[in-house]
Amino acid sequence: MDIVPLLFVESVVRRLPHGFHDRIKQISGVWGHFKEDYAKDRNIVHLTYCYSLFAWKIRYRLEGWKHMEKRTLCPEVLREISKSVTDFQFHKYREGMVHGWKFINPDNALLKALLRLAAPNKALIMTKSLGYPRPVQDWYVKMLKRCEHLFKYFTSVRLDSIEHEWKLLKEMVSAGTLRSVFIDNVVPKSMSKLLDEQFWVDYFFSQSCERLNAKFEDTGVFFGVIDQWRQMDPRTVAAYKVFSGIQASSKDLVNVNMKAVNVDSVEEGILQVMKTKVYWHITTLYQIDHPVDESCRVYVVFLQDESPLVQGNCVLFFP
Repeated sequence: MDIVPLLFVESVVRRLPHGFHDRIKQISGVWGHFKEDYAKDRNIVHLTYCYSLFAWKIRYRLEGWKHMEKRTLCPEVLREISKSVTDFQFHKYREGMVHGWKFINPDNALLKALLRLAAPNKALIMTKSLGYPRPVQDWYVKMLKRCEHLFKYFTSVRLDSIEHEWKLLKEMVSAGTLRSVFIDNVVPKSMSKLLDEQFWVDYFFSQSCERLNAKFEDTGVFFGVIDQWRQMDPRTVAAYKVFSGIQASSKDLVNVNMKAVNVDSVEEGILQVMKTKVYWHITTLYQIDHPVDESCRVYVVFLQDESPLVQGNCVLFFP
């Protein structure tokens, strides 16, 4: 397993649910060593929504800050957290919370101040977990309404679907700080009545967006991104944006007007970033030149198979 590139190991570890981290440390070689080094440098605020004493409440736990004895949120603790917080992780549901978890009201001023703190990673994780309570439509929809004012502070979101979350997503996008969106299940065409193609295209080209991972039943979003880029000044597009979400072959994209390029011909720095962003084996590579400025291009990356961390086997990469 040590032949796996370190960049891939890092990408996987950073995106694993917290419950898997201890298992990674048990693996020999680069995986276990990286997890140990990675954990040493992290100070994480964990939050979740759980059922206790006949009511749904927010719980939080502080991981890291080994010098800090107090673990209950107060102005003093908030000041310490602000100096070195690396991650916020909000899981919509989590079981087995025993040691170190504290209750807090969603309207608590200290909680709002906490979530306003800047951190490299602020992840809202709304996917299913083991022991996931049913029915979803009851407690989950209530949670979305009760906590929506907190979610706008997060910079990445992972969802199972957008059936119930489309309003939340719209609110997070309008806040202007959402860097990445990952949707596990197919986004059906029927959702276009609520979030149309232009919504996704505009979000992708916004200043905050770095990546959009979603499988759209309507491939118009994929082609809409390409068409909008062709009409834009390409120099205004932030570097290293990624859009994934289509299962296709080069034959399916014949009308895109792209040309095959050798992977080794790509500038070394750009290629390294590309590999880091797609996390998987690149089989073939194409480029689309901008109609006005041919020095600007988009790469169409075909992967050996679907990556566990990227939707579809075809990725748009904007160098």
